Amino acid sequence: MERPVGISAHHRSGTNWLKAVCKANFTRIDSGAGYHNLDPSRLAKHLFPRIYIVRPWRNVAESLWCMRERFGAGAVSLEEFENTPWSKQWKSFPPATLVNCGSKKVPTSPYYKKVDLKPQAYHDLHIKTWTAWSVKNPKQVMVIQYLDLLGNYQETMLGIAEFLGSDKKQFETIDHRVGVWK
Repeated sequence: MERPVGISAHHRSGTNWLKAVCKANFTRIDSGAGYHNLDPSRLAKHLFPRIYIVRPWRNVAESLWCMRERFGAGAVSLEEFENTPWSKQWKSFPPATLVNCGSKKVPTSPYYKKVDLKPQAYHDLHIKTWTAWSVKNPKQVMVIQYLDLLGNYQETMLGIAEFLGSDKKQFETIDHRVGVWK
C-alpha cells in the first residue's frame, strides 16, 4: 500500500487540482487538516511527504476576490481588498447568505479574521514559511509552482514522482475543474 501524501498551499493556489492529480497518479491523499495552515511545523508529526503548491499573487488575488464572501473580504473593490489588512476588512456574511461555490454551499470562513497583514503580504509570508520549511526538511516537503504544473506537466510530474519514491513515467491529467469555485 502506498503512503499518503499531503497537499498544502495558500488558499486559491491549486490545492484541489494538485490533490486530484496526485490521487489519480500516485497514492491516496491525506484527508487531515492543514492544507492551508501557515505553520508547517504543526504537520511535522505526520510521517508522509507533503507537496506545497505556489501560485502567483495576481492569480490568487483575482480568485480570492471572486470568492470574497467565502473568505470574509468586506472590501468594496479589488484595490481596497489588496490594500487593506485582512483583519480590518474581514466580515461575516449573514448565515442565510451562503456562497455558491460550484456545487457546494459554504459559509464565510473565519480563517483570515485575525490576520493583521494585507492579503499579498500574507500570501508572501505563507510561501516564505513553507519554502523555508522545505529547505530544512527536503524529504518532508516539496515546493512546486502552479505555472510549472500547468505549463510543464510531464517534467513537474516526474519531479513529484521522484520526491514520492515512485518510478512512474506516464501520468494521467486532470483537465476538469475540481474543488470549489464561484
